[in-house]
Amino acid sequence: MNNARVICRMLGYPDALGGHCCGYYGPGIGGVFISLPVCSGKESHLLSCQTWHESGRGCNHFQDFGVTCQKNLDLEVRLVGGDTPREGRVEVLFNNTWVTICDDNWDLNDANVVCRMLGYERAESSACCSAFGEGAGDIVFDDLECDGSEVNIGHCPRNKLGLHDCTHAEDVGVKCFGPCLEPDFTTATAVVISSPSPSPIDFIANDRVQEQTWHLSADKTLGLMITLAMLFMIVTIAIVILSVKIHIYRRRNVSSDMM
Repeated sequence: MNNARVICRMLGYPDALGGHCCGYYGPGIGGVFISLPVCSGKESHLLSCQTWHESGRGCNHFQDFGVTCQKNLDLEVRLVGGDTPREGRVEVLFNNTWVTICDDNWDLNDANVVCRMLGYERAESSACCSAFGEGAGDIVFDDLECDGSEVNIGHCPRNKLGLHDCTHAEDVGVKCFGPCLEPDFTTATAVVISSPSPSPIDFIANDRVQEQTWHLSADKTLGLMITLAMLFMIVTIAIVILSVKIHIYRRRNVSSDMM
């Protein structure tokens, strides 16, 4: 399985779902280049594995190795049950249904990916054990192992979809940090639902129509005023210079006519 993980990452997939021996996908042709690779699963290339042999000694194509790779999924996420838009239980839209993530291996790297999907700078903390309440429905994602650089939670290594040993008492959550930047409208949804509140507030990031109020800080306002003042001065100086040149030109023409 570790060998399969290395091969799938070489092909651009996040992880492997399985490795298959004995010509599972049919025998190949040509030479057998490598035999007996021993990988830890963390290598970036098969040739970086600790033990391997060139020329495929003692092998034939009936022993060809195959892999099943994990597909990258472009998913939407939302936060539910928090007191602010920055925090809540993580839910993922999968097959048109909101599902939850089990907290096995859940850490700050996974939380960072979720928060950036929602337009925040990073995660302030990751939460386990249904800290924001228990969800409902299916638990589809378990044993996520993001390295923190992924653009979507669906690009992270994970168990086979739907394979888990969890209950909703293990639903994960996050608390995000930083200003909410413009999120990716195709992947991000943040929803805050607070049960004690008579009027739940929904922040839907993938709605096309949003009401936004823009405010300039004092520093930005001062900078804008200074820029406008400089532009005004430049235009005024240019007009004065042009007027002087026109006046000189006219005086020269009058002098020529008098002569």
